[in-house]
Amino acid sequence: MDTKVISIGYGEHLFTTGNVERLRMEACAKVAGEYHMVVFVRSKDLSQINHLSGLTIHPVAANLGLVKLWKAIILVRKLIRSSESKVIVTAQDPFETGLVGWLTTRFSKAELNVQEHGDAFSTKYWKEEKTSNTFRFYLGLFILRQADSVRVVSKRISSTLQSYGVKKAKIKSLAVITDPAPFTNVFPKPKVRSIFPVGSFILLTVARFVPQKNLRLMLKAFYQAQRQSPTLRLIIIGQGPDQKMIETIIEKNEGPDKKLVEVLPWTDDVPGFMASVDAYVLSSNYEGWGRVLIEALYANLPIVTTDVGCVGEVILDQEHALVVPINNETALTVALVELSTNPIKYQHIKNKMLSQSVPNNASYDSYANDWISTLR
Repeated sequence: MDTKVISIGYGEHLFTTGNVERLRMEACAKVAGEYHMVVFVRSKDLSQINHLSGLTIHPVAANLGLVKLWKAIILVRKLIRSSESKVIVTAQDPFETGLVGWLTTRFSKAELNVQEHGDAFSTKYWKEEKTSNTFRFYLGLFILRQADSVRVVSKRISSTLQSYGVKKAKIKSLAVITDPAPFTNVFPKPKVRSIFPVGSFILLTVARFVPQKNLRLMLKAFYQAQRQSPTLRLIIIGQGPDQKMIETIIEKNEGPDKKLVEVLPWTDDVPGFMASVDAYVLSSNYEGWGRVLIEALYANLPIVTTDVGCVGEVILDQEHALVVPINNETALTVALVELSTNPIKYQHIKNKMLSQSVPNNASYDSYANDWISTLR
């Protein structure tokens, strides 16, 4: 019997034809038989999409957050009642969307699946980022314990949730799919190398400028390391609310005749940048999976990273990366110096990266079959 899947989540990009996540959801719809996505959006101009695959995308927009939640609850309840087949409601996170999922599946025939992709519970950092996160932390744990099934993206998250009382039998693991094609056989871009003097050892990071990414730590460690490794340079690609903080740190450490860090806006050519630099650095306080680390692996780009996400599961210390504790400036500084000044260590890591396999890097159709199994 076909299953009707109703997801609750975010993502205006899903309304763009050809978007990679949209293509993945279309493949999932073919497996489910009927797949409805209830998507919170900002724009009120977006219309419902009905795709031949069986995917229907419903935009939910409102000026007030509580109104959005109420509209989503009404819509999901209507979709549940209209189905004669098995119904699974899957929430993108255990917080607001999880609350909608829990409220709509109570006293109904539908089962509740909750996804935990962000690893909000393994460390104190997400909880302490803002006051409202303390309430959301406990709400999330309640929702996860109430769910019929829970999908996680890493062993790290699975272990954490079990320690908080989520039953192991309910937890299903499926890593985030990452297409290797854009990151292999890419030629370096001379324009990227020309940003800095010839012979520079260039680090790259691509990130939202938010507290989670701890770019303050990265910059402080970088400037400490650069004093010991004079050829070291850094490219930061991204944008976000921490932009001013980043610019202030750079201004304090550089002058008009001293350019060590280049901050660039978002680009679609991340593969080209990865092919043109010497190493990737990630300083996050937490990551659900850390897909960018998998992308660096595909690009055969040695890594310095904090111990988050897929580290320890795919990205291994001393093999594909130098792994350091979270929020440890001294350890991050030492790792940056070691990677940029020890050519034997650097080449060892590059050689190891070529032999590492990555879970769940198959086709969208294969992913869809694995995805449906995490809901049941």
